[in-house]
Amino acid sequence: MEFKVVHKGIDSIYLSYRGTLKSGLLINLESKKQLARSSDIQDQAEAKMVIGKHCFEVKDKGAGVYSYVIVDNWFRIQIAGAGSKKVPAVYVQVSSELLNCKGLDESMRQLRTVIDALIDGVYEEKISRVDIFIDFITDVSFANVDNKEWISPARRINAFWDNNDFTGWSIGQGGDISARLYDKTIEIIRTHKDWFKEIWAKQGWTEGQKIMRLEFEIKRLVLSQLGALTIPDLTNKINDIWRYCTHDWLKLADDNGDVNRSRWETAPVWSEIQKIMFVDGGYTGIQRDISKSRFPNMKRLFVNGLGYLLAYAALYGYDESNLSAAALSFLRDAGAYLDASFLNENKGTSGFTDSMDYVSKKIKLKKKLFNKPDDDEVPF
Repeated sequence: MEFKVVHKGIDSIYLSYRGTLKSGLLINLESKKQLARSSDIQDQAEAKMVIGKHCFEVKDKGAGVYSYVIVDNWFRIQIAGAGSKKVPAVYVQVSSELLNCKGLDESMRQLRTVIDALIDGVYEEKISRVDIFIDFITDVSFANVDNKEWISPARRINAFWDNNDFTGWSIGQGGDISARLYDKTIEIIRTHKDWFKEIWAKQGWTEGQKIMRLEFEIKRLVLSQLGALTIPDLTNKINDIWRYCTHDWLKLADDNGDVNRSRWETAPVWSEIQKIMFVDGGYTGIQRDISKSRFPNMKRLFVNGLGYLLAYAALYGYDESNLSAAALSFLRDAGAYLDASFLNENKGTSGFTDSMDYVSKKIKLKKKLFNKPDDDEVPF
């Protein structure tokens, strides 16, 4: 049997913070939220907030009991309104990319610099949810596993297929603890998280090899029972938590025909999974710069953009020998189209002036969505 772990760690963590919000923060957030709700593009483009070295987009809606949501590529932060006394002041989701590439310790160090800018003085930090995982290569076919071979108190056990391709298992979905076992190489095609390949390659993975991921989602109730509601407790007890997940809560067994499933032997691949150790909190696959900005995927940006240009080139008789001329002509005709549109929609106004104003506003709006601050942006 082939079994090799190529990555392991924490893929998601959600934290809550109790404390007193900084003076003026809620007024600032409300102002930005109203700008985000505006029908004017210029106003929408101003719905952002610089905190430290982060330029957060301020969303036009809250989330549940939280009145405000700010987001960049590292953190999604929910902030309670003035009348919310029973919920934590701040609730944060740390991005998968930051955790996988920088590790838990560095991710938390960076997050706390932002929290320090939002909350006055001392605050309480608690974990609300954590996702612990391993990525591995194996020749075992999990598509051939029968539902009853999963030994777990979970009531919901489901296999998933994409046409004829087996994609994985979901066990205990929606519960205080749940598991997912799935083909990660298929999943990253959809999510465009190609940076995982760099992590796996460091451990001997080669393009074309299937990577399976086993991931446990553990919520506050179970974390409390396991005594792991703080970052120090989580890092100290991570091996015990994995043992609980893979020994006590879930096991894959080989059906030997005995009516008592507790007497079935643990499947060899699961025995290997149970042996995994998470040494400390520094779970990091690669050390590289992670942009705080939510830039578009460059491959999609250029492929999609080139597609429109090539369509224009084909329409007007250009070929690969004069593609630069096609690009210039495309921009000229695009400007003329916008000018004509504004003249038709706004009689008596200058089409060129209005169309350029429209383009300027749209660029500013894109900068907000990409978490790019203006040169004169004033930090909170």
